[in-house]
Amino acid sequence: MIRIPCPSCTDTFFSDKVDNLIGCPHCGLTFSWEALMNRRREARRKIEIPLEFDYQGKQYQAVTVDTSLRGFGIKVMDELSFNAEDILNFKVEDDLVASRVVWQKNLSGCAYAGLQRVN
Repeated sequence: MIRIPCPSCTDTFFSDKVDNLIGCPHCGLTFSWEALMNRRREARRKIEIPLEFDYQGKQYQAVTVDTSLRGFGIKVMDELSFNAEDILNFKVEDDLVASRVVWQKNLSGCAYAGLQRVN
């Protein structure tokens, strides 16, 4: 059995196998094993930056919750179900920033996600 700490609710749970995607039985967060093993080692900076992105053929507005050197957290004012490992392209001013979904959860009618930059 493997002891797995949830990166969201910080509760731990046990599993006898390690799949690519892990679901926390306590809070419902789905995250990748790779993301758990490659946790951020630099500090987060709380900053709100408006973003736009397309997902499954629909345009969404988001705002960053925090940023770090290798990634950022976002809040979307709609409930969405991203898949871990999805690549999202964010329009930030005149630039496109490609990022991989590391974790995602819906809370109070909003979608929150942690993303790792890929470019």
